[in-house]
Amino acid sequence: MTEGVIKEVMQGFFAISVGDSEKYSPCNLDAKWKIEGKKVKFKGIEKEIFPNERRAATPFLLTEIQEVK
Repeated sequence: MTEGVIKEVMQGFFAISVGDSEKYSPCNLDAKWKIEGKKVKFKGIEKEIFPNERRAATPFLLTEIQEVK
């Protein structure tokens, strides 16, 4: 599993930040995880970004997530 931090990238848009440059945008992130600064461990499937798309983070399907204490 990968460790990351939940970040509110734009108002109401959350991503999981890993390090300085990687950001994942989980399409199935439950509301209980949408807390700025929450540390998590997660795994899932990266989705494709098409050449004509511009995104703030890589689309991602979560298969597992847990809080890091």
